[in-house]
Amino acid sequence: MKTPHILMMAAGTGGHVFPALAVAEELTKRGAVIHWLGTANGME
Repeated sequence: MKTPHILMMAAGTGGHVFPALAVAEELTKRGAVIHWLGTANGME
């Protein structure tokens, strides 16, 4: 089975970013590679 690559994007506030981080962490534990879409200026 190929390794899944997942694009994550969460914007606005920590209320969106922190849950996305938790989901990304779980997906990573299950073998996925996470790619983040955002800005270089920190949280959206």
